[in-house]
Amino acid sequence: MGSRKLSLQELLKNLQYEYICCEIRSKTYVHAKHRAYWEKVGEYKKEKIINISEKQNIASIFTDISIENAFKKMIYSGYGLPAFVYKNEQDREVQEKWDILNFFYRGTRVEFFDNEGYNKGKAIFTNPEKRIVEIKDDSGIKHSITFDSIKRLLW
Repeated sequence: MGSRKLSLQELLKNLQYEYICCEIRSKTYVHAKHRAYWEKVGEYKKEKIINISEKQNIASIFTDISIENAFKKMIYSGYGLPAFVYKNEQDREVQEKWDILNFFYRGTRVEFFDNEGYNKGKAIFTNPEKRIVEIKDDSGIKHSITFDSIKRLLW
């Protein structure tokens, strides 16, 4: 999300959205190097958010839990993938695959639903192109489940 020609309120909104995306990535990326990268980017965004909100006396995700919860719900409602933000379409083409593979990484505990109801299990294979995750449920049965029917607990 570019910051040119945005009002301070829009800039603050974008930074908070981007911060939550960084927070999710820092918790779901598998490799420590990548988690550290997203933590660092998130810290930069956090400093900017705090600076703007304090100077303008505007509540933010760091001062108002209802604002924080609203952003989290906007980005990740519980099922499927979070609504990550990308700089542009080219960035999406590269980054989205990594977001998907890390979010539904092999061994990740998930809750899912299919025509048999709700179930729990572990991701065993993710196909970003088909937007399907192969899951082995807790009784050992394999299921092919679409992203929008899978829940990964984050908070």
